Amino acid sequence: MTTLLRVPGIGPRNTERLFRELGISSVEELEQAAREGRIRALRGFGAKTKENILLNIQRTSRRGNRVPLARAYPLAQQILRLLRQGAPVEQCEVAGSLRRMAEDVGDIDILVTAK
Repeated sequence: MTTLLRVPGIGPRNTERLFRELGISSVEELEQAAREGRIRALRGFGAKTKENILLNIQRTSRRGNRVPLARAYPLAQQILRLLRQGAPVEQCEVAGSLRRMAEDVGDIDILVTAK
């Protein structure tokens, strides 16, 4: 049942309601119930909520091995510090999704110039 909490927009209260009223205990069951329209039977789960749930499930499954920005950013800053201290580096900066401050990051891209 706690796996439902991985879907953005589904908090503890709705997780409990989905389980108690519809017997939903997994993300797969939630997706199926949303596609079949069964979640609309619950008060507060209208068409827009159904769309958001399906979209958030899709986004969550696409993330795969991605990590939140809050976890990747400090690590990238540490790598930059180490590069600047220990290597003959003229300039180094983060790039890619980390530079764009994306919600989640698949890898840490660093651009480096050296002589």
